[in-house]
Amino acid sequence: MRASSFMALRFSCCCVLAATAVHAQQWVDIPARETARIDDELLLSQYPQGKKWHGLSVMRVTGNGYCKNWMHREEDFIVTNSYGYQAEVLDNRLGELTLKVEVLSASREKVATRLSVKLRDLDEATPIFAVLLPYVETALELDPLVKRGWQLVKSFEDFVDPDLEKTLTKLAELGLLVGGQQPAESIIEPSIFEGCSFKLRYVNGLGVTKVEQIAGKRLKLDEVRRWGLSSYPLIDHYIFPSLKYKPGDKWSIDAGRATKLMALVDVESEGAIEVQYEKDSRIDGVNVRELDMVAGALEVSETSQGRVSTFDITITSGAIQMDTKSALVRLAHGKCDVDYRQISSDHWFFNTELSSELDVQFRYESKLVVAADK
Repeated sequence: MRASSFMALRFSCCCVLAATAVHAQQWVDIPARETARIDDELLLSQYPQGKKWHGLSVMRVTGNGYCKNWMHREEDFIVTNSYGYQAEVLDNRLGELTLKVEVLSASREKVATRLSVKLRDLDEATPIFAVLLPYVETALELDPLVKRGWQLVKSFEDFVDPDLEKTLTKLAELGLLVGGQQPAESIIEPSIFEGCSFKLRYVNGLGVTKVEQIAGKRLKLDEVRRWGLSSYPLIDHYIFPSLKYKPGDKWSIDAGRATKLMALVDVESEGAIEVQYEKDSRIDGVNVRELDMVAGALEVSETSQGRVSTFDITITSGAIQMDTKSALVRLAHGKCDVDYRQISSDHWFFNTELSSELDVQFRYESKLVVAADK
């Protein structure tokens, strides 16, 4: 099945699940976070009861990475993050909104295009034998190169396979090393939030204060809280927060909302992106306000499967189109330079540092489905 067909099928299935799987959950409190208060009339006009819209963000990462502990692992890779949702305003009164958000698609796909693994200098603390031995009996049956390599491990004849590069690379390709994978093969990791639906309360000046899961695979209360903390349902308003702005004006978009444009979900972030209002235009029959991303530095941390990853993101270029009528982000796209560090707490990779320089492109689009209840 083609990748595009598979993604479309998975997206459709998630829509069905989100519509049919209902849970009796409870409201989860979200720590209050003071945020810029929106003019009450503007809040009511931009988010009337019944307004419904779709949003989709995609981040594509390409780069070359290495992992240094007792071996050096190198690979070229492409990683694609995606996050698609549908939001609806259920109620808006007295500065408090109730919204429903369905997470239609949330995943990370990785394709490794080259793989090379070699040993670092050995010392008494190197766990090479302890790590490889459990896998060798299986590996010997699968590939003669591994058998030759294992004989090398025992004899330390470096001139045959310097640094055991061929041997360890073959083990990784066969999936017989921790973290090993087939080269040029796609690995899709759906987010725990994919297919889930939530109801949330937004208080003007405080942001999201409560969230409740109403559909999808039942999540732990802490997971529901994490989603609520990173939901930012009114992201479009805070991209263009005042109708008083004129071309030439500049302002900042905080890190939490900026990362939403990049399909980075369930992360902690600091920093901001600076934007400048360039001009008003009409594109494909739509009146838009055009913004440029003129600067930006973000630090993003993510904890997953025992690993704490830190991304230092520098915006190199970017642009945003705000739909004047719907007050939604019609299109946002940009490029970044990213430094990536990973400290793993997994058993064999304790205190391992994975580092790479990455090239990143991102794109975010939203589309109005229903303007408001009639």
